[in-house]
Amino acid sequence: WKCKMSKDGENIGFLNYSTNDIYVYSTSQLMLKAHLVFNTRPADFLFSTVIQDEVYVIFPTGAFQVCNMITGVNSTVASFNAFGTSSCMFTSKDGTRLYLAANSPDRLVVLDTVATTVIAEVPLLFGRGRWCFNEENTQAYYFWNNSGACQIDVLDLTAGTLLQAFPLTMNLSTLRLSDEGGFLAGTDYTSGGVAIFPLTDAGLLSGINAVPGFKGYDSAISPDGKRIFVSEPTNNTLAVYNVESLSLQHQFPTENYPVNLALAFEYKKVNAPVIEKVRLAKKAGGNFDDASWKNGKGKGLD
Repeated sequence: WKCKMSKDGENIGFLNYSTNDIYVYSTSQLMLKAHLVFNTRPADFLFSTVIQDEVYVIFPTGAFQVCNMITGVNSTVASFNAFGTSSCMFTSKDGTRLYLAANSPDRLVVLDTVATTVIAEVPLLFGRGRWCFNEENTQAYYFWNNSGACQIDVLDLTAGTLLQAFPLTMNLSTLRLSDEGGFLAGTDYTSGGVAIFPLTDAGLLSGINAVPGFKGYDSAISPDGKRIFVSEPTNNTLAVYNVESLSLQHQFPTENYPVNLALAFEYKKVNAPVIEKVRLAKKAGGNFDDASWKNGKGKGLD
């Protein structure tokens, strides 16, 4: 029902609603890494960006668990009031904050992932919607649809106040923030395509650019902010939109009804020193002259 990718691209997880479990696969080894089984159906899950091999799991009852993919141990570290079945959660880019969209009453719960304590609870007009957060953990962007009345709210997470209300005539199935924070992007499930919202220096919406296309379900923005990837289940395709030209760039056919989309980032680790330049010194005989190298004499070759 839900698909999530770890930040390093090593783990991809799938939440199965019918069997109350989460399957985690290794993308490098192409094998099953963990199978987490629960007594009740999880509402949402995320990979930790702070502690390796840990998974955050939230349940409709409001229970919050941290699961270890290696040992399979599930430890309940926090519990809140009933969140309702529409619960969803997100983590900050630095991994220090966990955001839980709750209802009964409608609010945004901000959780410290290190101390596992509640930092703040921000009241909301309508608890169900699409969320994204800035890198500084100070602002949240929240799309909601209440019986056809659609709007994007910009919230101040520090003061717990509403900074901007941006009414819309379209229903967005996703809402994403570019890495550099220059724009928001959402998939228009009313008429198809994507909607791009430029942001001011203060992080407020300054307008909307609609790009025609098919109806999308999930989306992701490339790290350079130049492309938007959209899964189109009704069209059995993966669409790629160009942000600069505001156009549909590619459509890749998929096997059957693509729904969730996770964008992997490749991280290459170099454990040895990297030599950027080597300078060689030679004397007339053609042998390496260490003295000439140290004294800066002889003809050098970069």
